[in-house]
Order: sequence, then structure tokens, then C-alpha cells
Amino acid sequence: MKRFLPFLLLAVTFSVSAQPGGFGIGGQIGEPTGLTIKVGPGPIAFDAAAEWDFDDYFFLQGHILLSERRFPGSPVGYFYGPGLFIGDRQGGDTAFGLSFNAAVNYYTGPIEIFGQITPRLRLTPDSDFDMGWAIGIRFFP
Repeated sequence: MKRFLPFLLLAVTFSVSAQPGGFGIGGQIGEPTGLTIKVGPGPIAFDAAAEWDFDDYFFLQGHILLSERRFPGSPVGYFYGPGLFIGDRQGGDTAFGLSFNAAVNYYTGPIEIFGQITPRLRLTPDSDFDMGWAIGIRFFP
């Protein structure tokens, strides 16, 4: 939560009426908890999230978002797309694999509020399946 608070404060500080731009940055809590970016909101975009512990842990995931649309008659939208992840823990093996991101979002001015689930198929060092999730906020300057 300590990592998320500065991003929330930044987003609230700069919340003015404007249309979202082509680049958003913010924070998210969940799996992973950390920094999130989104480039190119629209029909095809890219999002990424990074989580780290400066002593011994790093995790990064990125997705090509194939679609970002609104539910009919609703201000709530959704997006989805395939991606990759990599994670490394000091003294352990590096994990690498495939993932898929499915999310709902809501824009209020330059702020995007979102919730997502991310099924992940780890390919190295051994095969495994797990589910990531996050809720977050991004600011589009």
C-alpha cells in the first residue's frame, strides 16, 4: 500500500477535465503490486506493470491490448490481449512465460480506474499455471 499511495496522490492532484492522452502512468495493487503504464489507449495499445523489492525480487509483465471498447450504453469499458512476463528472485531461478490480460476500466477525465485478471503460464524454470490480478489507477497527462 505504501507504494500505491504516491501514485494515487499524484493522480488526484492532477485530475482536471481533459481527454486521456496517449500515455498513462500510475499504480496498482494485487499480483503484481507496483508501477503500471499504458501507451496508446484505443483499438490497439500496450500496457505493462512492474513490481520489485530492491533487495531480492523483480517482476515485469507486458501485454498488447487488441481491443479497448465500451459496454453498450455504459461508461464502463473493457480491454484484453496477450503478453509475456519475467520474474527473478535473488538466489532463485528466473521465471518466464506467457500471459493474457482481461480488464474492465472507467475513464473520468484524465484518470483511468481499472481492474484486471491475468492468467499466466510459466514456461521456465518449470511449467506452472497461476492467476494474477490487480486494481489500479493511471493518469494520462
